[in-house]
Amino acid sequence: MHGLNENSGSIYSASKTTYYNKPRAYNPVSTIEETLKPVLDFAELQNKMSNSRQASDYLNSLESQVNSLRQRMASYDKRISDLYSYNLVFPKGAAEGISGYICKKCQTFSFKAIFDPGYDMTMESKHRCNESDYKRSYMVIPIPSGIPDVDNWAAQRLLEQLNLYIPIAKYLVATDMTKCLSHFSTISNAEIAQGIVGVPDRYPFYSFKNNSKTNWIDRAIDNLNKKIVMADFEILDFFRKVKSTYAIFEIPIGETVRQFFMLFTN
Repeated sequence: MHGLNENSGSIYSASKTTYYNKPRAYNPVSTIEETLKPVLDFAELQNKMSNSRQASDYLNSLESQVNSLRQRMASYDKRISDLYSYNLVFPKGAAEGISGYICKKCQTFSFKAIFDPGYDMTMESKHRCNESDYKRSYMVIPIPSGIPDVDNWAAQRLLEQLNLYIPIAKYLVATDMTKCLSHFSTISNAEIAQGIVGVPDRYPFYSFKNNSKTNWIDRAIDNLNKKIVMADFEILDFFRKVKSTYAIFEIPIGETVRQFFMLFTN
């Protein structure tokens, strides 16, 4: 009996264990609800947010910003369209120089890009007082009243323009033109010879007096056809003498007078 009671207890215990470890019946509805619960919770959160005053104000603010951006984009599109419709647009890299001119009559400083030095007309020859804006191929800046040194002011404006075209190192190259000008001088006077070469219609011109040379002039002459580095204060001195990034300079050397073409480059 004792053994039987123990066996009966074992059998009962096993069947009880088996009974309580049976898997639950599969409920598809409950499974779907558990799967969709995060989605439903998120949808409920969105619904609460959309119905709140703060969310409404935020959405209105976003809508206002989007409308503002659309208006700005439309304005930019029109400006770009007008730019291409009424102007010829060239890459900055195509320009090889800048020519400027101070007009004392209309009190303006005008300048323009030069794409082919020696062939393109200088700003001095192109400037027209009171010319219509849509006919101009150059920029015009009124000279402010009370400027003590207009040449220095114009030189600063040219340096700003040069920095747009050549933002880093700026070099000067000099070429001897003495033989060319001497040839024309033998058949006419110096002024006519300069006009034949293209002064001032195609080349700005500056004549140094004895003992008025500067360090950058000496360096350029000592290194003909080679690039020399120019500091900003030297560039400003160049621009004070000629309102251009290139020019013919007449320079006395000993007992002779020689002419050099000088050009800024990168």
